[in-house]
Amino acid sequence: MRRFSKDLCAGGLIAALVACVASLAPVAVQADPAAKPAERSSCFYINQIQNSRPFDDRTVLFRVSVRDIYRLDFAQSCPALTYPQPRLTLIPFGGVGLICHALDLDVRVGDQGPGAISMPCITKSLRKLTPDEVAAIPKKKLP
Repeated sequence: MRRFSKDLCAGGLIAALVACVASLAPVAVQADPAAKPAERSSCFYINQIQNSRPFDDRTVLFRVSVRDIYRLDFAQSCPALTYPQPRLTLIPFGGVGLICHALDLDVRVGDQGPGAISMPCITKSLRKLTPDEVAAIPKKKLP
């Protein structure tokens, strides 16, 4: 009798697992036409940065591979970005120099000249700008 109850219990467990897996089957979902398309992650190597320019005390723009513009936002104000000619130091984490997210960079900003002290700026977000966003930026603010 004991053997029968174990088999019955195992059979019930298998049936429950089959029902659970069947409930996970793909379901057709209507796409919302108003929804934004998923942003694709775009990465670049740090040596592909051609130029950079502070946009304000919380934002830096990068020109990457001649035609792409990226926007790096900081979590708080980074006052050294307002210096006349700020020195921007970018240190990639991981040692390979591949930048995919804001957290891939250790950013320090300081003044030009000997003995200048660089202060760390905590990165918040990094994204590639669309052609329309680039067109809306004044020419003097572009890198």
